[in-house]
Amino acid sequence: MSRIWAIIKREYIVRVRTKAFIIGTIAAPIVFIAMIVIPILLTGVEGDQVRRIAIIDLSGDMYAQLREALDGDKQGQRYIPEQTPVEKRDKRIINRTKPPDNGGYVLEQIPVKENNLDVVKEQLISKIINKQLDAYIIIGKHILEGEKPEYHSKHVSNFMELRLIEDTLTKIVVEKRLRKEGLDPENIDKITSRVDLKVIKLSGKGEEKEDRGETFFFSYILMLMLYTTVLLYGVAIMRSVIEDKSSRIVEVLASSVRPFDLMLGKLIGVGAVGLTQYLVWSILGIIVLLYGASIAMFFNPQAVMSTMPVIPVTHFIYFVIYFLLGYFLYSTMYIIVGSMVDNEQDAQNLQAPLIVFLVIPMLIAPMVLINPDSKISVILSLIPFFTPIVMFLRITVLTPSFWQIILSLVLSIVTILLMTWIAARVYKVGMLMYGKKISFPELIKWIKS
Repeated sequence: MSRIWAIIKREYIVRVRTKAFIIGTIAAPIVFIAMIVIPILLTGVEGDQVRRIAIIDLSGDMYAQLREALDGDKQGQRYIPEQTPVEKRDKRIINRTKPPDNGGYVLEQIPVKENNLDVVKEQLISKIINKQLDAYIIIGKHILEGEKPEYHSKHVSNFMELRLIEDTLTKIVVEKRLRKEGLDPENIDKITSRVDLKVIKLSGKGEEKEDRGETFFFSYILMLMLYTTVLLYGVAIMRSVIEDKSSRIVEVLASSVRPFDLMLGKLIGVGAVGLTQYLVWSILGIIVLLYGASIAMFFNPQAVMSTMPVIPVTHFIYFVIYFLLGYFLYSTMYIIVGSMVDNEQDAQNLQAPLIVFLVIPMLIAPMVLINPDSKISVILSLIPFFTPIVMFLRITVLTPSFWQIILSLVLSIVTILLMTWIAARVYKVGMLMYGKKISFPELIKWIKS
């Protein structure tokens, strides 16, 4: 037992002291936070710009309302038009129809006749090229009859702006069509106001809780973490076996330690590194969450309390359990791969089937999230190679029957013990085998020997 502990200690200390571990452990949450924060900051930087747009209104009846909706004042500030009763009740519509967070729009009407339209267009194109203008819009004479307006600019990838202009023009056109038919747009808005569905999630005990999609997001994030870390540490232990073989250090170790003890020490040591990384990530995540929540509480405590997702502690416990199951199952399989080869190039080819087993749960994840109690979801969650990801997904979305969870644990543990037995036999022979490609029949002989 002392020898196994010594190997565990060696594998653990060697890895946690590496720059890769330190950088990866600290950088991963920073990168994740940066992916959320940086786009917001960049949007704010872009927000200081004023967009200069020329309007050619051939209908003669659209420019005034379009300017009221989009045009900034002389200080470049945004003007948000008065919302209809529908929009006042629906924040999503307000967010879609108001101008984006920028310095505002400065609109200029270009007087033009149809016979000199081409000349005016050439002049506007010249202004855009010389950066005196950002874009110009042509509103056709028959826009109320379905004629499409045109947006001309050097850059047409600002989809928020395109959607804003499209929605604003649509709103104006619909209002004019309704008035033309003798209908009051505000009454129509009231009659056709959308119905928002309030989603209530029922727990196994019948408790009710509003869910705005937090479960879906939370499940996907943890699923990606499971997939990434199981793959990462499985490959790490395979490389460890290959390095021991290539450096011939395994020959020295074999004289004082049983192959099984050496393999078990590697499994537990590398697994402890993974748990350490999760622990650090959890602490950093809690600090960031509490710090962010405290700032938000200062400004709007009611909004924070209503929007803060409540994640059950049991989900984190199951996460650790299924990480360990996935890690030990796939790591034993990676040990088999590492024992069969002398270099990483050969290992890349042999590990392809293992990656397929990990990718399949990722591909079926949407189906499991939509219908976690379907027969196919239940069956796949009980197949040990898919259990760590699929069963965990089912637990986070809709906790299955307790017997299903227990059965998945039992089947996974039995499979891990079987794979450990096979890996020990392969490792015992393969650790001292050099310069020879192992065929499948030979592998079977190693297992039987």
